[in-house]
Amino acid sequence: MLLRTHTLQAGRLVTEQKRFYFKTFNRLPKLVAFVESISVNSSLIRRKIKNKDVYFETMYIGKNTQTEVQLVM
Repeated sequence: MLLRTHTLQAGRLVTEQKRFYFKTFNRLPKLVAFVESISVNSSLIRRKIKNKDVYFETMYIGKNTQTEVQLVM
């Protein structure tokens, strides 16, 4: 980005140009993909969350598939 400034020095108008460089930051949270088995994924979550009160509630969803899911509480 180019920034021009105009100042008055000793009765004369002086124009200065300064170049600024901006670093872009990705402010999105880091995402974690759970591609392992549900027990391995539970272990990965337990390592990240250092709270002893965290527990997992397992349930099965789907009429035909009966997919195993876990809620983290």
